[in-house]
Amino acid sequence: MSSPFDGMFEDIFRLVGQQGPDAWWQTAQQLAMNVATSDGGDVNVNPLLRQRLDDVSELVSRRVDELVGGGAAGPVTAVTRAQLVTDTLAEWHPLISPDAVTPDVPAELAGNELLSRLLATMGPLFLGFQVGSAIGHFSADAASGAELPLPRLAEGRAHLHLAAVARLASELTLPVDSVIIFAAARELLSRWLLADTGLSLSVTALLADATRDALAVQGDLMGRLTDSLQGGDMSALSNPEELLAGIDAGEPTAAMHRVSDVAEILYATLIEGALQVTESFVGPVNALRDYFRSPESLNRSSLGGAAGIFGLSMNVSEAGWTFAEVVRDLGADAFVALRRVDGAPLSSECRDVAAWWQRVSNSPLA
Repeated sequence: MSSPFDGMFEDIFRLVGQQGPDAWWQTAQQLAMNVATSDGGDVNVNPLLRQRLDDVSELVSRRVDELVGGGAAGPVTAVTRAQLVTDTLAEWHPLISPDAVTPDVPAELAGNELLSRLLATMGPLFLGFQVGSAIGHFSADAASGAELPLPRLAEGRAHLHLAAVARLASELTLPVDSVIIFAAARELLSRWLLADTGLSLSVTALLADATRDALAVQGDLMGRLTDSLQGGDMSALSNPEELLAGIDAGEPTAAMHRVSDVAEILYATLIEGALQVTESFVGPVNALRDYFRSPESLNRSSLGGAAGIFGLSMNVSEAGWTFAEVVRDLGADAFVALRRVDGAPLSSECRDVAAWWQRVSNSPLA
């Protein structure tokens, strides 16, 4: 006797087949944009905030250029939340390997062609849900893609989500101009450090293994989906968020630890560099420094969910801040050394900045 669900499954296979092998990414795009625009707000950039950014953008670009010894390019463009989603999607797509979205079919289903095909089809789509949801929520309070110290591989614009910048300024009771300067400086420094540089190549290689390990959580997802379908419960297909709820990513792997160590240094370096630029304009900004050194800034669910896709545990130790302070104080030579393909600190050097500086100063690439 035929299953009453056979026709529906075939319809799903046909639909996904028409979308092509990149269907999971199309799902991510659609969900990210849906999350970002669901409340109907932030459809236009506040013209007063845009003018304030325009007034300081070129000056900030020059100051960042002085900090790193040349090559930092502006201007910085004001974007809405939806535009930030589009930019983030373009930047993250090259960082997620296609191999990571092809789950293994559980052994117990090897002889069940229908369910095997369904799981092989739905697994990548559920990853699309995961990535799309993370990007959609990340865009809510992210000032720019520089919130995460990831390679900026797409040819994009330096951008600022000014609604998020203004909200942070309000929360910290700071003049919005100070926070705009800080966010613009961090965005420009992030692009100078991580867009098409030797460092971006080495970090991308580290991310390949870490992202694959982080996305192995799909094994849990496939188990849940298998149990649901074998029991005749089709609700998982119509309510993917319920299926995803409570999935535990497990203990970090060696690859995840390694890339998190490097991300810690890069995150702190971007903060310290941007603070130095900001203080050159407006003087001490202790409220900003205290905020970014507090767990509050790193424990945001929107940041953690996005970082989790890449296997990043966003924590910065005192050693990480010390490393960043040394880079800041050494100036352009240290920033240039960090930017090279051999510039990423080794695991032992993340807690010993003197060892890192000794190595990169004597590198054949120096």
